[in-house]
Amino acid sequence: PSREIVHSHDFNRHLTPFKAEWDPKDASESLIVVGRYISENYNGAALHPIDFIDSSNGQLVAEVMDPNITTITPVNKLHPREDVLASGSSRSLFIWRPQEERTEVEEEKKDRKIIICSGDSKKKGKKQKRCSDDEDEDDDMFRSRGKNIKVNKSQVKTTKSSTRKTKT
Repeated sequence: PSREIVHSHDFNRHLTPFKAEWDPKDASESLIVVGRYISENYNGAALHPIDFIDSSNGQLVAEVMDPNITTITPVNKLHPREDVLASGSSRSLFIWRPQEERTEVEEEKKDRKIIICSGDSKKKGKKQKRCSDDEDEDDDMFRSRGKNIKVNKSQVKTTKSSTRKTKT
């Protein structure tokens, strides 16, 4: 049976077209995930949630959003076996996982951050300055292969995912 579900994903010529994706773990093939164009006001910030919709009745099952992520994510893919969602926008990729209860030791590990810095060197042949608070020296992972890499503070993001369920 065919069904038409009205959803706020208005096309904008500067965005990748929105596309609904089926949840590969759902045997009934009724759960879909799709990004939302129209935003919600969250303490003064415009948020664009990712919606989980039951295609059998058109009801909103859940929304995924983070107050620190205000970008529109028209591309969303669910992992075939794990509870993981990958969301993409024009230049960012976000990985969403359910929040779990953590012990104090796990919280300390979670709070550690890797910081990558680079200094501008305008003279040819001068090596790029790098710093990291990570103890491991893994230069192969961050080697630029002959290209200069600039890392802005706005590109290094720490995100938390949250799921808000709505009553049906």
